[in-house]
Amino acid sequence: MVSATESPAPGIASALSDLAGTESDQSLLARSRAGDATAWERLIDRHLASLWAAVSVARVGAPTAERILDLVWLRLHERLDAPPAPLRPWLLNAVEDATRQILEPLRRPDPSRISSGPPQLALYP
Repeated sequence: MVSATESPAPGIASALSDLAGTESDQSLLARSRAGDATAWERLIDRHLASLWAAVSVARVGAPTAERILDLVWLRLHERLDAPPAPLRPWLLNAVEDATRQILEPLRRPDPSRISSGPPQLALYP
């Protein structure tokens, strides 16, 4: 047992601070970059609720919202070598960008379905 005057081993101190929720995003990103899957999961757990709230503004269904968030996490993972700081505003901006990227093709009219004239009526004998 560690006495009040002794400091715990570095790995234990990191785990204890993370359990208390005091480990910074930058520290979790650095651990994720080093291959620590637990740190990556903690980052997701920490920010998931606010990102779901941001996606809900677009009024999309759960499958589309999941695609949007998957794209955000993928973009963050691709940037682990040079992680954004501060993280939360970057994530919220990434949600807006991913939402636009995924929804824009769905909102654009399909040119092949636009007729050049009035609708043709079918006449039946």
